[in-house]
Amino acid sequence: MSDVTSEAATDSGAGFMIGDVLGRSFSILGRNFVPFALLSAVASLPYLPYYLTMAPGKLVTPNPTAFALPLVLGFVLRMFVQAIILNAAFQDMRGRTVSVGESFRVGISRFLPIIGVIILEGLGVGFGMLLLIVPGIILMLMWYVALPACVVERIGPIESLGRSAALTKGHRWKILGLILLVGIVGGVIGAVFGAVAAIFGHIGLAIVQYLVQVVVTVYSAILVIVLYRDLRAAKEGIDTEQIAAVFD
Repeated sequence: MSDVTSEAATDSGAGFMIGDVLGRSFSILGRNFVPFALLSAVASLPYLPYYLTMAPGKLVTPNPTAFALPLVLGFVLRMFVQAIILNAAFQDMRGRTVSVGESFRVGISRFLPIIGVIILEGLGVGFGMLLLIVPGIILMLMWYVALPACVVERIGPIESLGRSAALTKGHRWKILGLILLVGIVGGVIGAVFGAVAAIFGHIGLAIVQYLVQVVVTVYSAILVIVLYRDLRAAKEGIDTEQIAAVFD
């Protein structure tokens, strides 16, 4: 009876607190800001020419088609770096010394499944958005922790999406609230810094957009692994070390 009650409580949305997820994500970010930011800065470099060209007061005529390949490359690099960072952040949660090299090796070993998750999730959410937006949002919430499931549990793309759907069941309103809260706060901060940077012209604004992209990539990766850990703890009643047993 107690097991049934516990499962029902979990599926009703109990099990993790938005404030706790945000707070621990910021703590991990603070302890590892320099290495994580450097990784993200490299991954975000393909976006910089786009920001320079598209910013108000630009010196050249924008040609979006010319940036198609760099933007796709940047997106893939960001996802790959997110996988590296989320693995490193997971080690931090275990109380271990973060090794970027070790996390890079994990990212390399999971590269093809990661790309598979990105493609399937992108196609599914994109198609869902075409169907009056709501189905796309639902799929985005269902698959929100597919990437950490793929990296941590070392499973394939389709299984990762299914795993994420199971973990997020009963918690998707909270996840939506978390996404909206982070988006609003990030948007306000970005707008404030952007307004200040605009004083220095289009180059200043482009640099701020680039730096915002760097921080967003880092924090998104940390946030999703913290959320993944909490969802597993809520659904399965296991701790970080039990989750990490796959690495040992």
